[in-house]
Amino acid sequence: MAAQKQAEKALAAVNHSVNSDVQNLFDKFNIIYENTKWNNTDIIILGEYAITAPYLEVKVLPGKDGKALDRLTKIVRLLLYSRHFSSLFFFHCIS
Repeated sequence: MAAQKQAEKALAAVNHSVNSDVQNLFDKFNIIYENTKWNNTDIIILGEYAITAPYLEVKVLPGKDGKALDRLTKIVRLLLYSRHFSSLFFFHCIS
């Protein structure tokens, strides 16, 4: 039964409607916050926050307090910065 739940969770974590960068962003948040879900192409974290296209900022969902907004925003910026830096590093290495 536990294996089936893990398989269902793994399937729910994959969204074929987004590109690999967005899927990677979701995967990182899903590791940090177990209650990360997809709502179409929006990333929903803890049922309180949404990251929507173009996936550059975190928004507090209506009726939620947003106490972790600053922390989640820092994580998004860190992940975007590290992705950008990795791309620059890669292109520098192959030049």
